[in-house]
Amino acid sequence: MQAKKNKGKLTGWVNYTYSQSHIKMESEFEEEQINQGNWYPTYYNKPHAVNLIVNYKQSKRFSYSANFTYSTGRPITYPEGKYFVGDVYVPDFVNRNNGTIPDYHRLDVSMTYDPKTKKERKWKSNWSFSIYNLYARKNAYSVFFKPNNQNVFQYSKSVNTYKLSIFGTVFPSITYNFEF
Repeated sequence: MQAKKNKGKLTGWVNYTYSQSHIKMESEFEEEQINQGNWYPTYYNKPHAVNLIVNYKQSKRFSYSANFTYSTGRPITYPEGKYFVGDVYVPDFVNRNNGTIPDYHRLDVSMTYDPKTKKERKWKSNWSFSIYNLYARKNAYSVFFKPNNQNVFQYSKSVNTYKLSIFGTVFPSITYNFEF
């Protein structure tokens, strides 16, 4: 679903997508089945996605843009416990893709400055100043697990969850663009 505004100083669009992706892996041999032969979400199953783009042309020289994006987190398989073989920790994964990583969202903004607006030039140029991830959201790229303790003699079913964030801070940039 999408809505657009194409005319005027303020333009942009918003779109929303709902989609599901599940898979079922069955086999006559129990050890080849995944998730006990039941349906489970695929790696790409992110049911909700929203994008909002807003552009504002203040004058011939200045324009502004904002881009907001949101999607639900992708599936991940969380361990439901742990056990030890000798003195080695082994996570106990029971059901495939039984959870999701945190939802993803960020806001990017930019300003474009065109120093000369003459049309008779053989080439055009402008400066763009932008900020990626304006509110420094630490979106999870991946999630991994470590046991609460590594001592064989202390048994605990819980594990610590850690998330890896890529670009987990504000990124400013300056760009010089030209066309000929």
